Order: sequence, then C-alpha cells, then structure tokens
Amino acid sequence: MGSTTKQEVKSLSRQYQVSMNRTIKALGVAKSTVYYKPKAYPDRKRTPRRMLEEESKEVILAITAKKATYGVPRVKAILKRDYGIGLTKYMVHRFMKQGNLLIKRNRPRGANRPHTGKVAVKSSNTRWASDITSPFHGGSNAGTGRKSDLPIYWTVATAL
Repeated sequence: MGSTTKQEVKSLSRQYQVSMNRTIKALGVAKSTVYYKPKAYPDRKRTPRRMLEEESKEVILAITAKKATYGVPRVKAILKRDYGIGLTKYMVHRFMKQGNLLIKRNRPRGANRPHTGKVAVKSSNTRWASDITSPFHGGSNAGTGRKSDLPIYWTVATAL
C-alpha cells in the first residue's frame, strides 16, 4: 500500500474492530507516515537579485568612500552589522572588483638581489656552521612543550 492517511486507517480499524496500532502493523506502514502533519511554511521574503546587487553596490561604495583601505572581510562585516545585508565574501569581492575598489598589495616578489652563483664570504676556504640548541629546562612548566618554557641558543661559527 502506498501512502496511507489517518482517515483510511481509522475507517479500517472501525470496520474490523481492532486498534489503530494493530491496523498500522497489519498494513505494514510506519506509524510516523500515518500521523504525519505537514507544516505550512511561512512565505520567505525574497529580495530580487537585481535590487540586491544595486543596493549592495551603492552601500559598498559608501563604505569604501569613508576609508579606502577597507578590504573584503571588513566591508562584508560592516554590511552585515550596520546595513543588515548578508552577502557572501565572494559576492562582496566581485562587487568590489567591478567597482575597482580592491586594495593593491605592494609587496616585493622574490629576492632583492639576483643569485649569480657566487657566495659572499670574507675569504676563501671558509666554512659556515650554525646550530640551534634548546637544553632541557626543568621548572614548573617542564615537559609541556611550550616555546616559552625552553631557552633557545643560536651559535654561528666560521672556521678555516
């Protein structure tokens, strides 16, 4: 039997003079399907996408006009906090990119000095060696493995 309603089970139980539980068991239907009451979902307030885009772009322009150094995470947080507009970071990034509002990073790429194959040492036949040691430090925090517990010694030596 497919879907069984409570009314059908009730009429069968009256007809054969057995309880509803026995009727449900005899039909081989789950009790939850018989007693299921679908809930009416409230209508969601959907903002049309175009309206959301235009409104969001205007607000993002206003936010970045206040301070041009705001990045995507901060603009997204201000949108949510002050304006109640919940956008994903990807949407905020896209709108900021379209408006040319993204921050340019001026960081150097690669080494300042090109590697020419020569190692700069004072004299030839000099060997450089370095060693980092951290001796066991007994104390109240011994064995916890925190960096602050252990003193670190760094030794650099040159030898001929």
